Amino acid sequence: MNGEYKPLSPSGDEIAWHYTDAAGFKGIVSSGAFWATHAAYRNDSSEIEHGARLQVAAYERDGRLEEGQAVGSPTEMFRALAVHRAGRDATPRFEGDYPYITCFSLARDALSQWRGYGRGVGYALGFRVRDLAHLDAQTFKVAYVDEGDDLPVLGTALQEPRSDSSGNINITNRSLAFFKHSGFQEEREVRLVATPGGQGEIKFRNGNLGVTPYLDISLKGAQPVSVMVSPGANVDVRMGAARLLLDSANWHHCSVAASQIPFR
Repeated sequence: MNGEYKPLSPSGDEIAWHYTDAAGFKGIVSSGAFWATHAAYRNDSSEIEHGARLQVAAYERDGRLEEGQAVGSPTEMFRALAVHRAGRDATPRFEGDYPYITCFSLARDALSQWRGYGRGVGYALGFRVRDLAHLDAQTFKVAYVDEGDDLPVLGTALQEPRSDSSGNINITNRSLAFFKHSGFQEEREVRLVATPGGQGEIKFRNGNLGVTPYLDISLKGAQPVSVMVSPGANVDVRMGAARLLLDSANWHHCSVAASQIPFR
């Protein structure tokens, strides 16, 4: 990878699929919004740590960090970044800028996605990438990279720490969410990434880790072009219910299809 890592163009006709369960499908259609989950409360909280390690490794290769600083937890990594800018008494403050994420896949009707997100009875909402790029969030294809890779891209995609009036260091973490380990390449993931402020107040819901912070990302009139129901039993019944739900939101032009995977 070379050059600057930029958001996706709003001109693309690619379809990105949001795999979810029945509650998620109903919630998106009924509210006209995606739920973007705080990155630390997602199923794999190590994703942000991976991005942080990549950033710190890039700084180390440039000679801007002392040997041994880029080890330990994400907090320690961010502190290492702060140190090289503001001295050893710098205190990084990054919680407020933590990214909130909604995930999609360019893989249509993928069994791994049904297993991971469908939870038995699942749905996949297909949106044109160009429509996602107009929402109040940054839209990126995930870059699957590992530590040690040649990543000049990190110098522009990831912002450096900045000092505020109190002398604290605020770390911009949004871009850390665009990088994952190469072992996840088959996901072909696209992400909407937002931070508090532009998307309104932080809300809370129940999740696997208990109370889970999230942001609403309004669809602003964008509609899915198609909805798939997961493989399994009672496909016709589930397709019929999906059609009724879509029609209730006046999403009449969205087609409904069944997964073609022979899996129960």
